[in-house]
Amino acid sequence: MYSEKAAEISFVVREHNFGDVKAGQIVTHPFEFINTGNAPLVLADVRVTCGCTVINWPRQPIAPGEKGTIVVQFNSADRIGPQNKIVTVLSNAKNEIERLLIRANVVP
Repeated sequence: MYSEKAAEISFVVREHNFGDVKAGQIVTHPFEFINTGNAPLVLADVRVTCGCTVINWPRQPIAPGEKGTIVVQFNSADRIGPQNKIVTVLSNAKNEIERLLIRANVVP
């Protein structure tokens, strides 16, 4: 039986709600994932929807069974009210596009 070798990215959670965040506060959340496939996982790019969100992700291949973390930082300066920010993860995995979501309610 033929079995194709491919990476597969599996996130522990895909969404995080910071709750109420004071205007001007910077908050950070790590999104953990594991390569549940049978080939090395390479994150080609991780994109955000606005300049208020900064990301840090592993640039080296993640071996099958190994874990990695994408750290998302949200700067609430010049924002008020409910915030929903999408992080798009592009990789060589079978599920080549994954989306993560952070939420916050920015209060004065």
